[in-house]
Amino acid sequence: MKKKIAVLFPGIGYTCDKPLLYYTGKLAVARGYKLVKVEYGNFPSGIKENKEKMEEAFRCGLEQAEKILQDICWEEYEDILFVSKSIGTVISSAFARRHQLSAKNILFTPLQQTFLFADGNGIVFHGTADPWADTKDITEGCKKLNLPLILTDEGNHSLETGDTLKDLENLQQIIGLLFNSLDTLQTKPLPPIRHICDFSRGVLNVRLCARIQHLLRDHKYALLGAMASVLWLEKMN
Repeated sequence: MKKKIAVLFPGIGYTCDKPLLYYTGKLAVARGYKLVKVEYGNFPSGIKENKEKMEEAFRCGLEQAEKILQDICWEEYEDILFVSKSIGTVISSAFARRHQLSAKNILFTPLQQTFLFADGNGIVFHGTADPWADTKDITEGCKKLNLPLILTDEGNHSLETGDTLKDLENLQQIIGLLFNSLDTLQTKPLPPIRHICDFSRGVLNVRLCARIQHLLRDHKYALLGAMASVLWLEKMN
């Protein structure tokens, strides 16, 4: 059995016990990954829209990540998964590049700076109402790297809308998508999402959509396995 390791890189206020990281971490453990959490802290305050403080926070987080992960022998692992959130997406991408790691990436609510270091390995989740990152910038960054982008309509920097039931449904969709695709994530870009089946309108709606997929709204889904009925990935011929 090949050795697998998953590392959680949280955000500044979005810690490893928050829903996106907590459930993705549990999913990774269930799939046989050794789970490591990068619990950094002591970030400067008021970093939003402050370039100098953002860079300071990045350096601070990367330095702490280096210390926390210094004893890991990456060569022992055949499967490396980085799960990151917000500024953690910048830190994880920079760490992978610095150490020349071929890692799969799950990037939750990345910042524009993430794309300075990110490669084309993995998948991106972004909310269209995220005050920390402009949707246009994130979309362009993903297109340049050929990264699949999953958009949550009206989602903020936590991919939440303020509507509790809708947020729970969106979380089910996200974890469901990862549940069905975690083992097939490659250290190269995923095949484009080519077809969307929307059963919420009572019809089979198939259309081309490049690599950008919106979470469907106003529809009930079963936990985890639901996305198998709603989305499928098809390789380009």
